[in-house]
Amino acid sequence: MTKPLPGPSDSPFIRRLLISLWDLNSAASFASVLVHLGRRSLSEGQLTDLHRETALTAMIVTYARPFSGNKSDRLCAGRLRLESVVKLTPVQAALHDRIISLRNSAFAHGDPDQWVVTHRAQPDGSLLPVVKDPRVPMRRAEYAAIRDLASLICTGISGHLGALGIRGYALERA
Repeated sequence: MTKPLPGPSDSPFIRRLLISLWDLNSAASFASVLVHLGRRSLSEGQLTDLHRETALTAMIVTYARPFSGNKSDRLCAGRLRLESVVKLTPVQAALHDRIISLRNSAFAHGDPDQWVVTHRAQPDGSLLPVVKDPRVPMRRAEYAAIRDLASLICTGISGHLGALGIRGYALERA
């Protein structure tokens, strides 16, 4: 195990920027996967709904994580304030708000009012409960827009880090 060295990343705000950069790069990558999956049929790649749902959940959660109620302490600032790193157009801001709302209501918490439960009559007269998943897949263009939005925010974070004297960084898996 390596011990962190003192350096420019000791600032709680800079640490939040770096962690956010990691998450948003991941979100952009998951969105790219979803764009790619949308171009392939099941017969070509044996892709399943599970592959899409996994990438969709990962995209939503990693995109929203920097903006949610993160633990804040002397080592790392909590929530990333979007306006501190980038200015969004109204369309981009609406997409950002939609992702955060989806994360909060359907992906991270599963609010009961988001899930519709109905019943379907069976041939024997019994009723089969049917749960309608609110995590509906998006269109490929929406995945591309999320990828571009995450990339734009990453560019803003990188510019902010550069202005703070951090010219490079490495993203490594543990």
